[in-house]
Amino acid sequence: ALEEYVARGMLVCAEALASQSWDVRNSASMCLAALVQRALGGRRRDGAHGGLTLREFSARFGDALEAFRVHLADASGSHTSALALLAILARLHRGGGGTGEDAASRAHARAFGPLIDASLSHRNAHVRALAARAAVALVPLGGEVAALRRYGEWLHSDSSGGNLVDGAIRAAAALANSAAVFAAGGTGTASASATTAVAAGGPGG
Repeated sequence: ALEEYVARGMLVCAEALASQSWDVRNSASMCLAALVQRALGGRRRDGAHGGLTLREFSARFGDALEAFRVHLADASGSHTSALALLAILARLHRGGGGTGEDAASRAHARAFGPLIDASLSHRNAHVRALAARAAVALVPLGGEVAALRRYGEWLHSDSSGGNLVDGAIRAAAALANSAAVFAAGGTGTASASATTAVAAGGPGG
């Protein structure tokens, strides 16, 4: 029951961060930090498994995810609100893929994908940075090569004055770093695949 109010509180805080009043924004920032800590927990020092996976977050806050999606779309013109919502999504870590991902999580990943892709070309660099981290949670283990190749294609199709290139590089770096962390925990194939994709001409290649 408490988790329902935590999710609602995060959305209220995200909306309040767009206020013209500094007092309101400051209060919302502190409240959001507390709620995110309560909902997602702390991050391990090795960065491997801080917070929840998208599947786990979906199981606990399923109704809120759709509200996040709608609000992120509505906040496209307000980078302050977008930052708050992307910060929440960026705290989710990658799931195991395959049998570890249920239909609801896959649906949420598909729903958020286009919005996060759009944020990767946002005019605000902070939005792009958070979108790059948020995008990692949407890539299942084993899907690194396909994702990196897609980011590589963006390097040749940027019409946003360099913003998309910057977002693609940030997203590729975040994904490669995530793969390396999982490799350190025993899934070396993911890291090797990511490295091979970059070397073969993906982002940064």
